[in-house]
Amino acid sequence: MKRMLTLVLAGIGLFVGGSLEFAYAESGFEVPGPQLRPEIPLTLDESDIVFVPPQFYRTDGLAQVSVGGRHSCGLGFGGQLVCWGDNQFGQATAPSGIFSAVSAGLRHTCALTVDGEVVCFGDNRLGQSRAPQGLFGQISSGDGHSCALSLGGQASCWGDNSRGQSRAPSAATGFTQIAAGGAHSCALQTDGRALCWGSAGEGQTRAPSASLSLIDAGRNHTCGLQINGQAVCWGSNRDGQSRAPTATAFVSVSAGVVHTCGLALDGQAICWGRDIEAAAPPEDDAFSRLSVGPEHSCAVTPAGHALCWGTLHGNDAAAEHR
Repeated sequence: MKRMLTLVLAGIGLFVGGSLEFAYAESGFEVPGPQLRPEIPLTLDESDIVFVPPQFYRTDGLAQVSVGGRHSCGLGFGGQLVCWGDNQFGQATAPSGIFSAVSAGLRHTCALTVDGEVVCFGDNRLGQSRAPQGLFGQISSGDGHSCALSLGGQASCWGDNSRGQSRAPSAATGFTQIAAGGAHSCALQTDGRALCWGSAGEGQTRAPSASLSLIDAGRNHTCGLQINGQAVCWGSNRDGQSRAPTATAFVSVSAGVVHTCGLALDGQAICWGRDIEAAAPPEDDAFSRLSVGPEHSCAVTPAGHALCWGTLHGNDAAAEHR
């Protein structure tokens, strides 16, 4: 059964077993009912949403957010990591430490420590959580694989390689950004051109020749931003997820499964694709970070307040990679 998910993470949200208790105050927090200790690992069933607010989040807020399959993770301004949602494989059991980046995959999560080391947790049946040794500057988690860029811009991928998505090519001058999708991966070269590899059945690896400033890989489609902020998408367009608006300049874009969202210059979240709850962002909020998944999306305001919208469960686990 689908369950609507709307959590204002700027305060404290707790939805367990069908009851929602919520408190929010600008000057402080009141927690109605029982409190959950952040160090206790949580295992969720399909009727539960749990957001565990660590102490740092109450004062520092979130600087980043990343949406996975049925879980989400955020990074505090102080570098602490917090995850919430489905924890069947431990993908929401965030380790302690100070991190510089986080990326939530379908059932696993990877993060970068401030020293540049990769730490992954969650589902490892395909080796997607078996992080490589070395120092890295970027990280991206897909459905069953993960990719990272070394400090010198060399790409490394690990995990599922059934479609060649983990067979990263080399670039003479290195890459500047990398994105892991459903069963494909893409990276930006120093001249802004995208190079993609892996599953190509929907055209998701057929990158345009335009110079891009940003790239993100969804399950069966890919999107990027041109230098002028124009969004361009390629791959599956069965639900309109690759039909980017042409009259809007964006500062970021995030590709999901059947929908895509971007942040306009004024911070407004604009989504296109299938008309699902995850593609219906709040209209009166301005955001600085945005991330979308199969059936829910999350965004963060410049002040570090986070908001998630969409449905908790759907048929995302049954999707095929073509």
